[in-house]
Amino acid sequence: MKTIFKIFMYGLSVFLTMTVSTVTLGSPKVYLGIIAALILVLFAARLSEEKWAGFYASLSIAIGIILQIKHPIFGKMKAEKLEKLKPLVENYHNFLIKYGALIVIGIGIIAYFISKIKIEKKESTKFRSTRTITYMSVFIALSVVINTMRFGSISFGGFPIIYSGLVLGPVNGFIVGGVSDVLAFIVRPSSGGYNILFTLTSALTGFIPAIITGLFKDKYPNYRFFSVLIGVFIGQMITSVIMAPFFQSILYGKNTFYYYAAKAFIKQIVSIPIYSGLFISLNESLKKNINFNLSRK
Repeated sequence: MKTIFKIFMYGLSVFLTMTVSTVTLGSPKVYLGIIAALILVLFAARLSEEKWAGFYASLSIAIGIILQIKHPIFGKMKAEKLEKLKPLVENYHNFLIKYGALIVIGIGIIAYFISKIKIEKKESTKFRSTRTITYMSVFIALSVVINTMRFGSISFGGFPIIYSGLVLGPVNGFIVGGVSDVLAFIVRPSSGGYNILFTLTSALTGFIPAIITGLFKDKYPNYRFFSVLIGVFIGQMITSVIMAPFFQSILYGKNTFYYYAAKAFIKQIVSIPIYSGLFISLNESLKKNINFNLSRK
Protein backbone atom coordinates (compact mmCIF):
# COMPACT_ATOMS: atom_id res chain seq x y z
CA MET A 1 0.00 0.00 0.00
CA LYS A 2 2.76 2.43 0.97
CA THR A 3 4.79 1.68 -2.19
CA ILE A 4 1.76 2.10 -4.44
CA PHE A 5 0.91 5.39 -2.74
CA LYS A 6 4.48 6.66 -3.20
CA ILE A 7 4.46 5.75 -6.90
CA PHE A 8 1.14 7.52 -7.29
CA MET A 9 2.51 10.69 -5.64
CA TYR A 10 5.64 10.71 -7.83
CA GLY A 11 3.50 10.13 -10.92
CA LEU A 12 1.15 12.95 -9.94
CA SER A 13 4.14 15.24 -9.50
CA VAL A 14 5.09 14.59 -13.13
CA PHE A 15 1.59 15.61 -14.23
CA LEU A 16 1.61 18.79 -12.12
CA THR A 17 5.05 19.80 -13.39
CA MET A 18 3.54 19.77 -16.88
CA THR A 19 0.84 22.32 -15.98
CA VAL A 20 1.27 26.01 -16.70
CA SER A 21 -1.09 27.47 -14.08
CA THR A 22 0.22 30.72 -12.63
CA VAL A 23 -0.88 33.48 -10.32
CA THR A 24 0.48 37.02 -10.32
CA LEU A 25 1.61 38.17 -6.89
CA GLY A 26 2.67 41.75 -7.42
CA SER A 27 4.87 41.73 -10.51
CA PRO A 28 6.56 38.29 -10.47
CA LYS A 29 4.75 35.19 -11.67
CA VAL A 30 4.75 32.09 -9.51
CA TYR A 31 4.53 28.83 -11.41
CA LEU A 32 2.13 26.76 -9.37
CA GLY A 33 2.49 23.48 -11.24
CA ILE A 34 6.13 23.06 -10.31
CA ILE A 35 5.51 24.18 -6.71
CA ALA A 36 2.64 21.72 -6.25
CA ALA A 37 4.81 18.97 -7.73
CA LEU A 38 7.62 19.73 -5.27
CA ILE A 39 5.20 19.50 -2.35
CA LEU A 40 3.97 16.09 -3.49
CA VAL A 41 7.51 14.87 -4.10
CA LEU A 42 8.55 15.84 -0.57
CA PHE A 43 5.45 14.15 0.81
CA ALA A 44 6.37 10.97 -1.07
CA ALA A 45 9.92 11.26 0.29
CA ARG A 46 8.43 11.53 3.77
CA LEU A 47 6.97 8.06 3.25
CA SER A 48 10.29 6.67 2.10
CA GLU A 49 12.73 4.85 4.33
CA GLU A 50 15.50 4.34 1.80
CA LYS A 51 18.19 6.63 0.40
CA TRP A 52 16.69 6.21 -3.07
CA ALA A 53 14.00 8.74 -2.15
CA GLY A 54 16.20 11.59 -3.44
CA PHE A 55 16.78 9.79 -6.73
CA TYR A 56 13.08 9.05 -7.26
CA ALA A 57 12.17 12.64 -6.40
CA SER A 58 14.72 14.07 -8.84
CA LEU A 59 13.69 11.63 -11.55
CA SER A 60 9.98 12.46 -11.30
CA ILE A 61 10.61 16.21 -11.42
CA ALA A 62 13.08 15.82 -14.30
CA ILE A 63 10.56 13.80 -16.33
CA GLY A 64 7.89 16.39 -15.63
CA ILE A 65 10.15 19.25 -16.75
CA ILE A 66 11.21 17.46 -19.95
CA LEU A 67 7.62 16.62 -20.85
CA GLN A 68 6.52 20.16 -20.06
CA ILE A 69 9.04 21.55 -22.53
CA LYS A 70 8.37 18.93 -25.20
CA HIS A 71 4.64 18.27 -24.74
CA PRO A 72 2.98 20.78 -22.37
CA ILE A 73 -0.53 20.02 -21.13
CA PHE A 74 -3.24 22.52 -22.00
CA GLY A 75 -6.78 22.45 -20.72
CA LYS A 76 -9.68 22.86 -23.09
CA MET A 77 -9.85 26.56 -23.89
CA LYS A 78 -10.88 28.91 -26.64
CA ALA A 79 -8.42 29.89 -29.35
CA GLU A 80 -8.05 33.46 -28.08
CA LYS A 81 -7.22 32.27 -24.56
CA LEU A 82 -4.72 29.78 -25.91
CA GLU A 83 -3.09 32.57 -27.90
CA LYS A 84 -2.73 34.68 -24.76
CA LEU A 85 -1.20 31.71 -22.96
CA LYS A 86 1.61 31.22 -25.48
CA PRO A 87 3.91 34.00 -24.16
CA LEU A 88 3.44 32.65 -20.65
CA VAL A 89 4.35 29.13 -21.76
CA GLU A 90 7.46 30.42 -23.52
CA ASN A 91 8.55 32.26 -20.38
CA TYR A 92 7.85 29.15 -18.31
CA HIS A 93 9.95 27.03 -20.64
CA ASN A 94 12.80 29.53 -20.51
CA PHE A 95 12.57 29.42 -16.71
CA LEU A 96 12.69 25.61 -16.69
CA ILE A 97 15.59 25.48 -19.16
CA LYS A 98 17.55 28.00 -17.09
CA TYR A 99 16.83 26.67 -13.61
CA GLY A 100 15.58 23.13 -14.27
CA ALA A 101 18.86 21.45 -13.34
CA LEU A 102 19.05 23.36 -10.05
CA ILE A 103 15.45 22.41 -9.24
CA VAL A 104 16.10 18.73 -9.95
CA ILE A 105 19.33 18.61 -7.92
CA GLY A 106 17.93 20.72 -5.08
CA ILE A 107 14.74 18.71 -4.64
CA GLY A 108 16.73 15.47 -4.75
CA ILE A 109 19.01 16.65 -1.95
CA ILE A 110 16.09 17.87 0.17
CA ALA A 111 14.15 14.63 -0.36
CA TYR A 112 17.20 12.58 0.56
CA PHE A 113 17.71 14.40 3.85
CA ILE A 114 14.01 14.16 4.69
CA SER A 115 14.12 10.38 4.41
CA LYS A 116 17.52 10.27 6.13
CA ILE A 117 16.35 12.27 9.14
CA LYS A 118 13.56 9.78 9.71
CA ILE A 119 16.03 6.92 9.95
CA GLU A 120 18.64 8.69 12.06
CA LYS A 121 16.11 9.90 14.60
CA LYS A 122 14.51 6.46 14.69
CA GLU A 123 11.18 8.14 14.31
CA SER A 124 8.11 6.15 15.26
CA THR A 125 6.57 4.20 12.45
CA LYS A 126 3.14 5.66 13.21
CA PHE A 127 3.21 8.04 10.27
CA ARG A 128 4.78 5.56 7.89
CA SER A 129 2.61 2.64 8.84
CA THR A 130 0.22 1.11 6.35
CA ARG A 131 -2.55 1.73 8.87
CA THR A 132 -1.92 5.49 8.92
CA ILE A 133 -1.61 5.78 5.15
CA THR A 134 -4.83 3.81 4.75
CA TYR A 135 -6.72 6.13 7.11
CA MET A 136 -5.31 9.20 5.37
CA SER A 137 -6.22 7.80 1.96
CA VAL A 138 -9.78 7.15 3.12
CA PHE A 139 -10.18 10.71 4.41
CA ILE A 140 -8.67 12.11 1.20
CA ALA A 141 -11.03 10.02 -0.92
CA LEU A 142 -14.04 11.06 1.17
CA SER A 143 -13.11 14.72 0.89
CA VAL A 144 -12.66 14.53 -2.89
CA VAL A 145 -15.91 12.62 -3.41
CA ILE A 146 -17.95 14.86 -1.12
CA ASN A 147 -16.40 17.96 -2.67
CA THR A 148 -17.61 16.89 -6.11
CA MET A 149 -21.17 16.38 -4.78
CA ARG A 150 -22.06 20.03 -4.42
CA PHE A 151 -25.53 21.39 -3.83
CA GLY A 152 -25.24 24.74 -5.55
CA SER A 153 -22.26 26.42 -3.87
CA ILE A 154 -22.55 24.32 -0.70
CA SER A 155 -20.09 21.52 -0.09
CA PHE A 156 -19.15 19.51 2.99
CA GLY A 157 -15.81 18.40 1.58
CA GLY A 158 -14.04 20.12 4.47
CA PHE A 159 -15.52 17.80 7.11
CA PRO A 160 -13.33 14.73 6.35
CA ILE A 161 -10.29 17.03 6.45
CA ILE A 162 -11.27 18.46 9.84
CA TYR A 163 -12.08 14.97 11.12
CA SER A 164 -8.69 13.65 9.99
CA GLY A 165 -6.84 16.40 11.85
CA LEU A 166 -8.74 15.76 15.08
CA VAL A 167 -8.28 11.97 15.07
CA LEU A 168 -4.93 11.58 13.28
CA GLY A 169 -3.22 14.72 14.58
CA PRO A 170 -2.54 18.18 13.09
CA VAL A 171 0.38 17.15 10.85
CA ASN A 172 -1.55 14.34 9.19
CA GLY A 173 -4.60 16.61 8.95
CA PHE A 174 -2.47 19.22 7.20
CA ILE A 175 -1.30 16.66 4.64
CA VAL A 176 -4.80 15.24 4.10
CA GLY A 177 -6.12 18.75 3.44
CA GLY A 178 -3.37 19.65 0.98
CA VAL A 179 -3.53 16.41 -1.01
CA SER A 180 -7.35 16.50 -1.04
CA ASP A 181 -7.34 19.94 -2.65
CA VAL A 182 -4.91 18.90 -5.38
CA LEU A 183 -6.84 15.73 -6.21
CA ALA A 184 -10.19 17.55 -6.04
CA PHE A 185 -8.94 20.01 -8.64
CA ILE A 186 -7.84 17.20 -10.94
CA VAL A 187 -11.23 15.51 -10.58
CA ARG A 188 -13.21 18.73 -10.85
CA PRO A 189 -11.10 21.61 -12.27
CA SER A 190 -12.22 25.11 -11.39
CA SER A 191 -12.61 27.80 -14.02
CA GLY A 192 -9.85 29.88 -12.45
CA GLY A 193 -7.22 27.13 -12.76
CA TYR A 194 -5.17 25.47 -10.04
CA ASN A 195 -3.91 27.76 -7.29
CA ILE A 196 -1.59 26.58 -4.54
CA LEU A 197 -2.83 29.33 -2.23
CA PHE A 198 -6.14 27.51 -1.89
CA THR A 199 -4.25 24.27 -1.28
CA LEU A 200 -2.73 26.01 1.73
CA THR A 201 -6.17 26.97 3.07
CA SER A 202 -7.32 23.36 2.63
CA ALA A 203 -4.25 22.06 4.45
CA LEU A 204 -4.79 24.47 7.35
CA THR A 205 -8.42 23.30 7.53
CA GLY A 206 -7.13 19.99 8.87
CA PHE A 207 -4.40 21.59 11.00
CA ILE A 208 -5.93 24.48 12.96
CA PRO A 209 -8.88 22.76 14.71
CA ALA A 210 -6.56 20.03 16.03
CA ILE A 211 -4.17 22.65 17.41
CA ILE A 212 -6.95 24.71 19.03
CA THR A 213 -8.59 21.72 20.73
CA GLY A 214 -5.16 20.80 22.05
CA LEU A 215 -4.95 24.20 23.74
CA PHE A 216 -8.10 23.23 25.66
CA LYS A 217 -6.23 20.12 26.87
CA ASP A 218 -8.61 17.88 24.93
CA LYS A 219 -6.99 14.74 23.57
CA TYR A 220 -8.28 12.06 21.26
CA PRO A 221 -10.65 10.33 21.79
CA ASN A 222 -12.04 12.44 24.66
CA TYR A 223 -13.22 15.60 22.95
CA ARG A 224 -15.79 18.02 24.35
CA PHE A 225 -18.32 19.62 22.03
CA PHE A 226 -17.37 23.11 23.22
CA SER A 227 -13.67 22.76 22.43
CA VAL A 228 -14.37 21.15 19.03
CA LEU A 229 -16.84 23.93 18.22
CA ILE A 230 -14.26 26.62 19.09
CA GLY A 231 -11.53 24.80 17.16
CA VAL A 232 -13.65 24.37 14.04
CA PHE A 233 -14.93 27.96 14.35
CA ILE A 234 -11.43 29.47 14.52
CA GLY A 235 -10.16 27.18 11.76
CA GLN A 236 -13.01 27.93 9.37
CA MET A 237 -12.95 31.66 10.10
CA ILE A 238 -9.23 31.83 9.31
CA THR A 239 -9.28 29.60 6.23
CA SER A 240 -12.73 30.01 4.65
CA VAL A 241 -13.77 33.50 5.77
CA ILE A 242 -10.41 35.31 5.73
CA MET A 243 -7.74 33.49 3.72
CA ALA A 244 -9.79 32.14 0.80
CA PRO A 245 -11.64 35.47 0.16
CA PHE A 246 -8.33 37.33 0.44
CA PHE A 247 -6.74 35.09 -2.18
CA GLN A 248 -9.83 35.45 -4.37
CA SER A 249 -9.55 39.23 -4.10
CA ILE A 250 -5.92 39.00 -5.28
CA LEU A 251 -7.01 37.02 -8.31
CA TYR A 252 -10.26 38.78 -9.19
CA GLY A 253 -9.94 42.29 -7.79
CA LYS A 254 -9.25 44.06 -4.52
CA ASN A 255 -12.86 45.15 -4.04
CA THR A 256 -14.17 41.59 -3.95
CA PHE A 257 -12.82 40.59 -0.52
CA TYR A 258 -15.85 41.70 1.51
CA TYR A 259 -18.23 40.11 -1.00
CA TYR A 260 -16.55 36.69 -0.84
CA ALA A 261 -15.97 36.96 2.92
CA ALA A 262 -19.66 37.72 3.58
CA LYS A 263 -20.78 34.75 1.48
CA ALA A 264 -18.30 32.46 3.21
CA PHE A 265 -19.32 33.70 6.65
CA ILE A 266 -22.99 32.92 6.01
CA LYS A 267 -22.15 29.40 4.83
CA GLN A 268 -19.80 28.74 7.74
CA ILE A 269 -22.30 29.88 10.36
CA VAL A 270 -24.40 26.94 9.16
CA SER A 271 -21.53 24.49 8.54
CA ILE A 272 -19.50 24.98 11.75
CA PRO A 273 -22.08 23.67 14.24
CA ILE A 274 -22.98 20.85 11.84
CA TYR A 275 -19.31 19.86 11.50
CA SER A 276 -18.82 19.99 15.29
CA GLY A 277 -21.94 18.03 16.16
CA LEU A 278 -21.31 15.46 13.45
CA PHE A 279 -17.74 14.96 14.64
CA ILE A 280 -18.75 14.40 18.26
CA SER A 281 -21.46 11.94 17.19
CA LEU A 282 -19.15 9.96 14.88
CA ASN A 283 -16.28 10.05 17.35
CA GLU A 284 -18.42 8.56 20.11
CA SER A 285 -19.47 5.75 17.79
CA LEU A 286 -16.17 5.01 16.06
CA LYS A 287 -13.80 5.24 19.05
CA LYS A 288 -15.27 1.98 20.34
CA ASN A 289 -14.11 0.14 17.23
CA ILE A 290 -11.18 2.18 15.82
CA ASN A 291 -8.17 3.35 17.81
CA PHE A 292 -6.69 6.27 15.88
CA ASN A 293 -4.08 6.75 18.62
CA LEU A 294 -1.95 4.18 16.81
CA SER A 295 -1.78 6.52 13.81
CA ARG A 296 -1.58 9.99 15.32
CA LYS A 297 1.10 12.50 14.32
